[in-house]
Amino acid sequence: MSALHPHVRRLGLLAAACCIAATVSAAFPAQVRQPITVTDDLGRTVTLNAPARRIVSLAPSITECLFEIGAGDQVVGVTDYCTAPDAARTKPRIGGMVNPSMEAIVNLQPDLVLISGDMVAGQQAGLNYAAMWQGFHAAVTNPLNAAGIPVAPSPGNHDASAYAGY
Repeated sequence: MSALHPHVRRLGLLAAACCIAATVSAAFPAQVRQPITVTDDLGRTVTLNAPARRIVSLAPSITECLFEIGAGDQVVGVTDYCTAPDAARTKPRIGGMVNPSMEAIVNLQPDLVLISGDMVAGQQAGLNYAAMWQGFHAAVTNPLNAAGIPVAPSPGNHDASAYAGY
């Protein structure tokens, strides 16, 4: 995973922690009783009452990371753009990255939704990323949280600093 962007790598580590906890809880159910609390890349606290067993990925990079760390079986939904690895193509589709179907996600009954900040905008200089995130949270994150579904975002490259052209 060392070739991945640091934000994607951190999100992969968050997913790995949740998946490892799920594996441990399956093997030793009496030993895993406490909620799992992590702080995402935006500084938001995400608490899972139990290890994640049903994950929806809202970005191709996240989907690839989940499969790479061996959590493909826990992925229950992906975007229309998640085409790798091949196994991701068999997962239910929830729509686009910035306009997913809330109904489709809720119907999948995930216990965790993972999102990436790189999907919020085209990564161009001069864009108001704070306003874009506010809009995304109003349309996606907040309704999912209100439905009791934890969402863990990674901000990605909001300032486009990883892109040589900007």
